[in-house]
Amino acid sequence: MYLPEKLITQVIARTAQMEGYTYDQVTLEKRNRPLPDIRAAIMFNVKKYSLLSLKQIGKYFNNRDHSTVKHDNENIKYNYDLNNRPVIEPLHELSKKIEKIVRDVIWESEHDEFIGCP
Repeated sequence: MYLPEKLITQVIARTAQMEGYTYDQVTLEKRNRPLPDIRAAIMFNVKKYSLLSLKQIGKYFNNRDHSTVKHDNENIKYNYDLNNRPVIEPLHELSKKIEKIVRDVIWESEHDEFIGCP
C-alpha cells in the first residue's frame, strides 16, 4: 500500500477527527497527552506508507524538524522491540485505525471518477 503525498492532509484530518481533535490541534505544538501520542502514531504511519522523507513529513506537522519525526519513529520502534505493552497496545490500536484511514483515503482517491467527485 502506497500513500501519495497529496492524501496526507486527509489522513491527518480524519485521524484527528476520529480521536476527537481538529487538524490544527494534532499538527501544532501542543504537548498535552494524548496529542503527542496521536501525532507520533500518524507520523509513524505516514513514514510507513509513503515515500516521504522525515523532513517532508515534518512539514505537515507545523514544520517540525526531521529529527523530531525521527525521534518519534525510533521511540515507537523501541517500544515495540521491548514489547512495552502499556505503550504499544494503545499505539497498536490507533495504528490499525490509521491504516484503515490510509486504505480508505487511497481507495476513494482511486475511485473519485466513478463516484462523481471532481
